[in-house]
Amino acid sequence: MTIIENTFAAACYDMNSINDLETMLASGPDTGDMKTWDLTESEWKSQIQLAIAALRADEMDDGE
Repeated sequence: MTIIENTFAAACYDMNSINDLETMLASGPDTGDMKTWDLTESEWKSQIQLAIAALRADEMDDGE
């Protein structure tokens, strides 16, 4: 799975664990992140979900 560089998803992927990202999703959209990255609420959620999916894919690749 590839994440485009210089996106919110890439920052999430590089700087957080799956647990961190799941906590962020459960807490709801962060208006600071949304403003910084010029994201709507649905884009914010989908970028975090993309980062989680990429981290999970990496875990599966490492486990083979």
